[in-house]
Amino acid sequence: MQLRPSIPADAIFFRQSDPGAAVSETIRFPAPGPGFSANRVSKTAQRPRRRTRLERGTAKPTDMRLNRKGIVHRSFLGRSGDRPACGGEPMNRNEVNGMVVTSKDNPLVKEWRQLCRETKRRRQSGCFALEGARLCGDALSSGLPVRAVLYTPAARETYGAAVEALTAAAEQTAEITPELAQYMADTATPQGVFCIAKILDNPLSLDTIDTMGRYGLLEDIQDPGNVGTMIRTAEALGLDGLVLSAGCCDVYNPKVLRSSMGGVFRLPMLTGVSMPEAIRTLQERGMRAYACVVDADACPVQTAVFGPGSLCVIGNEGNGLRPETVAACARRITIPMTGRAESLNASLAAGIVMWEMRR
Repeated sequence: MQLRPSIPADAIFFRQSDPGAAVSETIRFPAPGPGFSANRVSKTAQRPRRRTRLERGTAKPTDMRLNRKGIVHRSFLGRSGDRPACGGEPMNRNEVNGMVVTSKDNPLVKEWRQLCRETKRRRQSGCFALEGARLCGDALSSGLPVRAVLYTPAARETYGAAVEALTAAAEQTAEITPELAQYMADTATPQGVFCIAKILDNPLSLDTIDTMGRYGLLEDIQDPGNVGTMIRTAEALGLDGLVLSAGCCDVYNPKVLRSSMGGVFRLPMLTGVSMPEAIRTLQERGMRAYACVVDADACPVQTAVFGPGSLCVIGNEGNGLRPETVAACARRITIPMTGRAESLNASLAAGIVMWEMRR
């Protein structure tokens, strides 16, 4: 067995104190002997390390290397310590900007997927995930701060103007591979454009609601498609806003965003309220609430008079409004049905009532 030689006790060591200023590792020099110059040792130890092509910004395609995070370098590295778009593991900002991301373990990719799938994560971070060139463009044009943009080469060619506008406004940008886009996508046929945007502070509250306006109140609507369609319809018909109870699904759910066609960014909304308490508060301010029920004895919606300061309350897809919510309203209305169907889809019923409110 070969033994490792021992290090002389009088050996001289130099250790790097500044990673960017001197040699990049500890240097051991032999003990001084004949012809040995201490001055030469000192100059050698302090000689600056030559920067690589990546650090000088002159890297060529042949210099590209895939690192452990799945990033193909195209530019020199910058300062470290920046964080992903909305918190999470520390990362180098320039590890994303100007590079191609290929790994599922990339921090920005993981962040986007968490925001896409977890309501709790969206509420904690104050950010949400978007997919699709049009929806991401709607968020940008509606004034939402864009934190990050990921796109495929094909998306940049197909949606050039939209991608250019997004990358110009975003704090972080990254090109991703088609395979990674398919992994991230929440749709069957992804367009290859993904964004992380900041949730804007909602100015609407029970105290600031216009008492001369017309509003829709949604109680426990849990289907994202229905909520998104109601938001889209309310915006299209010119309602002044929506009030959603705590039992409704998150308006920044990806399916809600797609169904609303960007209406989430533009329509004033108040979320997370107790519906009976909200109704009582608004009626004390002079507004009038109408409970939408399935009851032949209720007032037909086409004969109701929705003046300024009207509130129409629409309930859950299966159970309708809660009894305490109906009791808090000033009047009950219904959509007459002559066929054999027992009820209408919640979003369809909401559309009919909203139309009557603006007629």
